[in-house]
Amino acid sequence: MRNPEIALNSVLYEKTDLIATITINRPDKRNALRMEEFDKLIKFIKDADSDESVHVIHINSEGEKAFSAGLDLNMLQQLAASPENIPRLLEYGFGLVKTMLLAKKPIVVQIQGPAVAWGAIICLAADFVIAGENPNTFLSLPEIDVGLFPATGALTMALLNSGFRRSKRILMVPERLSLDDAVELGIITRRCPLTNLPEDTLSFCEVLAKKPQSILIPIKALINRFSLKDLDYYFTKETEAFNLSMAGETEKFNEFIRILWEN
Repeated sequence: MRNPEIALNSVLYEKTDLIATITINRPDKRNALRMEEFDKLIKFIKDADSDESVHVIHINSEGEKAFSAGLDLNMLQQLAASPENIPRLLEYGFGLVKTMLLAKKPIVVQIQGPAVAWGAIICLAADFVIAGENPNTFLSLPEIDVGLFPATGALTMALLNSGFRRSKRILMVPERLSLDDAVELGIITRRCPLTNLPEDTLSFCEVLAKKPQSILIPIKALINRFSLKDLDYYFTKETEAFNLSMAGETEKFNEFIRILWEN
């Protein structure tokens, strides 16, 4: 049983043997994320990655209703009233994706329910995702339906994981990915009975942790580098598109598209 004082924290960090476990701990809010959680997730991933006694980084969340419902609605309302803080949120969002992608250690995400918006982005940026068999589980990037451009890596990660045509369906329709869909696309690494999810994920992490680090680390680095060699460029363009869509200036948006195709 966790210490009740520690349980008050919205993101928990625990290290056991060769595995660092980072837990999103807002079950009453469906593990929705505020800037506070982004900050802690980035810090804990970097801490684990620089710790020589850690071989695998394991991310999970508390509660049964969702892995994560994405961004916290109260925070979004506050941002609508104070749009000057939006660049800070974008910085945190890109920072988390980049931290996950550039981490030397493999990152294993455990999901027990829906992964929506930022919940889905975490899954897409992870190296492995273990999912419990739950008919209510799906992955979704519904930003367009709430009037937002899919920034902070959403577009880039969707394209990388699902390809040219499927990413259009995921981002423009937007299409929900069932567990079957996510397995077909290779986003879900393994499925297991929901009741066995913690044990099966830990077992997967333990097997991975015993692999030679001198081989495992460069495998991840090279694969991610080959796949994401223009990462900063795409993140910059996502931010530009997000800002232009918020401003609603057609002439500037047309100029952005023209320059995009010329480059």
